[in-house]
Amino acid sequence: MANRGPSYGLSREVQEKIEQKYDAELESRLVNWIIVQCGEQIEHPPPGRQHFQTWLMDGTLLCKLINSLHPKGNEPIAKISESKMAFKQMEQISQFLKAAEIYGVRTTDIFQTVDLWEGKDMAAVQRTLMALGSLAVTKDDGCYKGDPSWFHRKAQQNRRGFSEEQLRQGQNVIGLQMGSNKGASQSGTNCMYDLYADQLHEHFPLDTQATSEGTICYFKLIASVGHLVRLSIVSLQIEADNCITDSLTIYDSLMPIKDKILYRACEPADSLVSLVSTNNLMLVIFK
Repeated sequence: MANRGPSYGLSREVQEKIEQKYDAELESRLVNWIIVQCGEQIEHPPPGRQHFQTWLMDGTLLCKLINSLHPKGNEPIAKISESKMAFKQMEQISQFLKAAEIYGVRTTDIFQTVDLWEGKDMAAVQRTLMALGSLAVTKDDGCYKGDPSWFHRKAQQNRRGFSEEQLRQGQNVIGLQMGSNKGASQSGTNCMYDLYADQLHEHFPLDTQATSEGTICYFKLIASVGHLVRLSIVSLQIEADNCITDSLTIYDSLMPIKDKILYRACEPADSLVSLVSTNNLMLVIFK
């Protein structure tokens, strides 16, 4: 296990809040899935966050896990090492993360190497593995092993069409509320919507709530080519533990690219904010 000095003051408070997000019940489910999915004689780790970290931190099991989700001969990681050298272990974690993203796990669900190797945020590790398991169940390509009820099938993108009457009215209200109690099997659920506007001055008010840990809502706002997207934020109510897990982020693209961020907030806002894209695309992520 990586050695880190003690945290003090604010950093300690932040670390304690991160650790509170770790789900012991979810740990048990993930351990069972990894053992079944890898299909080998793998020793079951003792319960607990630190034991879970030690079990995964060399990257070996993670690489075997992602390989097992591909047909034989098409495994993304050709060579898996059981080296005790730190840089080799971190390299394998990085290989797993890259392969998971290619597999379809969203960038916002991917943990950082230090989250696992240094144990900085094991809840983020759980979130990535839950997203990976949900994708595997959703793909239903014969590679997933284990109980399908361990993971929820991911919500499919919902393409919205509007009638002539709705277009004449110039607005359509979309209400969303997705949530779960801590420890429930819905943790990590995403809601995804594509909103298309093909006429000038169309308005689509959004009344959106993300009410539980791990719930992330994505809105792709797409206008006709040659037009721009204007987004006005009238009110934002948010109770954020930190800006990583609880925030509203708006991108000037359909991908969550750091240098494309137009606006980001992790505290309540009552004043009007108006944003305009530089092209016909905008991405809104609320978590």
